[in-house]
Formats: sequence, structure tokens, C-alpha cells
Amino acid sequence: MGGMDRKDGLIVGRAAVLALVVMLVAVATEGASRDEQAKRAFRQLQLGYVALDAEDYSAAVEHYSAARELAVGDEQRFNASFGLGTAAMEMNDLEAAREAFEEAHALRPGEAGATLLLGTTCRRQGELDTAVKYLAEAAARDPELTQALVELGIAYGAQERHDDAERVCREASEREPDNVEARLGLAVALYHLDRYDEAVVEFRIVLELDPDSVRAHFGLGLALVFAGDRRAAMDELAFLNQNAPELADELFGYIYPEG
Repeated sequence: MGGMDRKDGLIVGRAAVLALVVMLVAVATEGASRDEQAKRAFRQLQLGYVALDAEDYSAAVEHYSAARELAVGDEQRFNASFGLGTAAMEMNDLEAAREAFEEAHALRPGEAGATLLLGTTCRRQGELDTAVKYLAEAAARDPELTQALVELGIAYGAQERHDDAERVCREASEREPDNVEARLGLAVALYHLDRYDEAVVEFRIVLELDPDSVRAHFGLGLALVFAGDRRAAMDELAFLNQNAPELADELFGYIYPEG
């Protein structure tokens, strides 16, 4: 039929079957190869976590970078990017941290933790408008993520938006009364709003939680001066003389401006 006898048909049929077998073997081999690559990526993720936990950040960067290269699928790539960003941030490599967190955020836009760390990195880079955008997003996505409010308050303070800083730091303090950063942010905001008596109260709460906080002693000294209690400010000056002489000199200038 059509110039093809039964023998020709068998040959063609066998060739088709052989081609199908070759294709299936290739697919199976590719699948096995991807499985092996995924296992290798997972192992690098494990090693990165161990290094991060041991505070060996350079090793963590190495392992998470390898995991990102090997990653099979968005889940592994997200975890690798998130881990890499965290390790880079600890090493103060803000450019590398931001690139990694941007990728993590792109892979999981709704993941509040990655959004928080991206915003924090932007704040530390001085890109305050971008930082506020991401930090507000993180706080909205996860109302339980108090650190997003704290970081947002710091960013607002750097923008001199002290009313906003007071609002979010107060909310963070109400959620976690023992959160030192939240209390300190609130105290600083109140000071800049010229509400010195309230600032004194908050700075003293910070010092109850962290008696060695140089920033709190300095802030309390300033707030006391402007609240009209220079004598009490001298106690803070004595602490700073022993622990932060440059801040002591600055506070001294406020206590004795005529000097």
C-alpha cells in the first residue's frame, strides 16, 4: 500500500518505538538529574542554615549562593535568596543583601519577613522613602510582626516624621512592653515633639530594660535638661563620662550652655 510492504511497516514501526524509548529515557534521565540537583541544593541550604546559626556568615554566604545556583523551583530559590540576604546583612554587605531580598520579595510578594528585611536594608542604605514603603507593607501584611513597626518608626524618625514615629513605636510598645527598640523609638519621638516630661518617662523605662544603653542615658539627659531638671541630668552625665565621653561632652554643652 503506497509502495510500502509489511516489512517496511515493521521497520518504520520499530524506528518509532525506538525513538519513543529514547525520548522516555531522556525524560527520565532529566528527571533524575533534577532530583539530584534539588538534593544538592537542599544540602547547601542545610549547610547555610548551620553556618548562619553558628554566626559564620562568610560560610553562610558561600552555601546559600551555591544553593541559589542549584535551586530547582521557586521554593528552593526563595529560601536560598532569603538566607543569602540574611547572611550578607550580618556582614554589612548591604548591596548584596538588598539584591537577595529583592529576589526573595519578587518570588513571594506576600511574605512579610522578606519584605521587612528588604525594607530594613533600604533604611540602612539611607533610601528612606523606599524603606517606608516596604516596612509599611510588611506591617500591614503581618499585624503580629512588631519589628516591622519598630523599623518603620526608625525610618519615620530619620525622615523627621516624628508624629508618625510616635504612632507606630507606641503601637509596637503596647504590643511588646519589653521591646527596648520600640520604647527607645517612642522616647526619641516624644523628645523631638518637645514632649520632654513624657520622653523622660519613656527613657527611664528603656533604662529599666537595658541599664547600659548609652543612647537612652544620653536621651534622658537631654530630656531632663529641656524639662528643667539639670541636676538629674548630671547623673546621666556621670554615666556618659565613664562610657561615652563624646556624648558626655555634648550633654555637658546642653547642661552648661554658657560654658
